[in-house]
Amino acid sequence: MAEEVRVDVNDNHIGRRLREVRSWRRLSLTVVAGLAGITPAYLSMIDRTVQASA
Repeated sequence: MAEEVRVDVNDNHIGRRLREVRSWRRLSLTVVAGLAGITPAYLSMIDRTVQASA
């Protein structure tokens, strides 16, 4: 069984890098969220480095 990996969405580097890659690949939030299996709203929070409540 796979171990759950938690990512701190407050890490500005992750959000910045995510935006860079999405822009470079010309992918929308909706497409990337679908590929990742998460909602576009959650991906947007990560992209903007907004902390989600636990």
